[in-house]
Amino acid sequence: MPTVSSRVVAEIYRGIEFPGDWIDKPDVLNLGMARNLLVSEAALFDDNLKPIAVCWRVDGREERFVHAQSSDPDGSSLLDQLHRDLSDESLHLGPADLLATMLWAPDELRSDQGQPVHQIVFAQGRPGYNSSMTGWNIPARTLVAKAGDLLFMTRRADDGLVFPMPTDLEEMHRKLGSGDQKILIVMPGGVAITTDTQIGRKMALLFGGLIVLGALISAFLLRQG
Repeated sequence: MPTVSSRVVAEIYRGIEFPGDWIDKPDVLNLGMARNLLVSEAALFDDNLKPIAVCWRVDGREERFVHAQSSDPDGSSLLDQLHRDLSDESLHLGPADLLATMLWAPDELRSDQGQPVHQIVFAQGRPGYNSSMTGWNIPARTLVAKAGDLLFMTRRADDGLVFPMPTDLEEMHRKLGSGDQKILIVMPGGVAITTDTQIGRKMALLFGGLIVLGALISAFLLRQG
């Protein structure tokens, strides 16, 4: 009986439900905002990173489960049906390998597949003060306008495991474990990204205001001196 050494558990949702005032206060993107579960997947591997058990469900269809067989000692065909299902769904979003890349190599997403959405810091606050200015690498208005196309993935990769390969779906579910998940949000490559022409103007006004404020503070201190 093969022994499990590592696993990957992931869910990919399509669409994000933004609060009505999110554009004015675009502070967070979290799992509670994800809309429709597109793919759920769990894969177990041996110590040679050979897949030995996989379960998945795509777009609400019946869940599938496969495990290693003596007729396929290297596990080369174990992921074939999963990859076909992922490819079929990916073609509705962009390149055929989009979902598989998100699942197996999220750090290697290509520009033609899509653009990761992540938070950025415009201005760092002073230590001890919560005054940092944050935003997103894609304009908030664009994210809201394309909300239905965004992909939201939670993913967990665990290693150092030691337990026998599950032989049925119920046992597989018991072996999925729990733990901290990483989040990846992607705007698929087939979705056009517009530029928020107001961002530059807003930032210029902001920093212009900070300069004026600094001048006023300096003048005040000089008068006090």
